[in-house]
Amino acid sequence: MNTRIDQLKDNIRENYNFNKNVTYLHFGDGDYYFLTGQSIGSATPGRRALKKEYKDIDLEPFKNGVLQNDYICMEYHEKEMIKNFNKLFPNRDLDFDLTWIYELVINKWIFNFDSIGLIGAKPKLKLIKKLMEYGLYKDYLGIKNFNDYIEVPQKYLADNLQGNINLIGEQLKKAKSKLFLYGIGHAKTGISYTFKQFRNAVYLDIGAGIDAIAGCYEPDRPFGKQWINYRIKNYDYSDIDYLNYYETEKDVWLS
Repeated sequence: MNTRIDQLKDNIRENYNFNKNVTYLHFGDGDYYFLTGQSIGSATPGRRALKKEYKDIDLEPFKNGVLQNDYICMEYHEKEMIKNFNKLFPNRDLDFDLTWIYELVINKWIFNFDSIGLIGAKPKLKLIKKLMEYGLYKDYLGIKNFNDYIEVPQKYLADNLQGNINLIGEQLKKAKSKLFLYGIGHAKTGISYTFKQFRNAVYLDIGAGIDAIAGCYEPDRPFGKQWINYRIKNYDYSDIDYLNYYETEKDVWLS
């Protein structure tokens, strides 16, 4: 029987096999707060998405950017969130449940493709590169390597929208991957659709899934109890901007 998550799998697989140039955007409550200029959680100036005050930021390019993505994913069970999304974008239907995307990362289905790149915060990608030196970790993911690491600043991407689009674009022009997994915070709303200008590929927004690959996924997030965070002994984690990671007995420490 073809389940709804199977429809997402088929969709990703088809876009990958036919070398389609598409972006998937995962839209959460923090993205709504950001687009409406509300200082709540990660959308608070100085916290993560922006350092400037909202009065000093033009949010229109971010709002307009959302609708230029090919697929938009939200948590279907979050009725209030869907209501808020419909206030902002009354004429745009949702495509897939974003919890399915988390599931495809956590059950490692997404690593079955043979040409994968990552787009994320520089300190986290540096950590992932180090983790990928360990055969045990590569075996856990079921992948030999990531082809590309497209780096962005860990914080305040929204403060310099065009500058960060250019930064990502210059790296994508030199990249080789057919599928990119990305997690770049709320600024993605004004950035993700531009990826297609620089390289023909499938761009899948995995959000906190980047933290999972970096071994710092919060156990309380979707399917978190099923994920094992691989950590490196004596690694300097001080530069990592954790979302809500906390150590558990399940963590595996690599020497």
